Amino acid sequence: MVYRLEGLEGVRRKYTDATIINSIEDISSTLTKKMALTKAGSNGALNIWITDKSELCCEFMQFCRRINKTIYVDIKDVLEWYKVWSEKLN
Repeated sequence: MVYRLEGLEGVRRKYTDATIINSIEDISSTLTKKMALTKAGSNGALNIWITDKSELCCEFMQFCRRINKTIYVDIKDVLEWYKVWSEKLN
């Protein structure tokens, strides 16, 4: 299923197609399609997307407030970020 995230920083278009992260393997293949990724739990939500400048943005939120936003250029760093922050979702 495809969702839409609105107003991602660094992206000119208003809406960005997104998909739910089911496993860490989803991240690389989805980002190459210029889609965003999202995942939520009882303790927060995270989003990962590519900006118009090809930066990899990772964001963790709780109660609609950003707790962490980090920008990377290497997908390996994004995967490490995901491992840390996805544990905080539940």
